[in-house]
Amino acid sequence: MIKSTIILNMFPPMLRLINSSYFSINFVIKTVAYQLNSVINLV
Repeated sequence: MIKSTIILNMFPPMLRLINSSYFSINFVIKTVAYQLNSVINLV
Protein backbone atom coordinates (compact mmCIF):
# COMPACT_ATOMS: atom_id res chain seq x y z
CA MET A 1 0.00 0.00 0.00
CA ILE A 2 2.76 2.43 0.95
CA LYS A 3 4.76 1.55 -2.17
CA SER A 4 1.86 2.37 -4.48
CA THR A 5 1.40 5.72 -2.71
CA ILE A 6 5.09 6.56 -3.24
CA ILE A 7 4.81 5.67 -6.93
CA LEU A 8 1.72 7.88 -7.27
CA ASN A 9 3.57 10.74 -5.57
CA MET A 10 6.50 10.33 -7.95
CA PHE A 11 4.28 10.34 -11.03
CA PRO A 12 3.40 14.06 -11.39
CA PRO A 13 7.03 15.29 -11.26
CA MET A 14 7.96 12.68 -13.87
CA LEU A 15 5.12 13.85 -16.09
CA ARG A 16 6.23 17.45 -15.63
CA LEU A 17 9.79 16.48 -16.53
CA ILE A 18 8.62 14.67 -19.67
CA ASN A 19 6.43 17.63 -20.58
CA SER A 20 9.22 20.20 -20.15
CA SER A 21 11.72 18.06 -22.06
CA TYR A 22 9.15 17.66 -24.86
CA PHE A 23 8.74 21.43 -25.05
CA SER A 24 12.51 22.01 -25.10
CA ILE A 25 12.97 19.41 -27.85
CA ASN A 26 10.11 21.04 -29.78
CA PHE A 27 11.79 24.45 -29.35
CA VAL A 28 15.13 23.10 -30.61
CA ILE A 29 13.48 21.54 -33.67
CA LYS A 30 11.67 24.80 -34.45
CA THR A 31 14.88 26.80 -34.06
CA VAL A 32 16.86 24.43 -36.29
CA ALA A 33 14.09 24.46 -38.90
CA TYR A 34 14.07 28.28 -38.83
CA GLN A 35 17.87 28.38 -39.23
CA LEU A 36 17.71 25.94 -42.14
CA ASN A 37 14.97 28.00 -43.75
CA SER A 38 17.13 31.13 -43.48
CA VAL A 39 20.13 29.35 -45.02
CA ILE A 40 17.99 28.00 -47.88
CA ASN A 41 16.61 31.49 -48.51
CA LEU A 42 20.15 32.91 -48.66
CA VAL A 43 21.14 30.30 -51.25
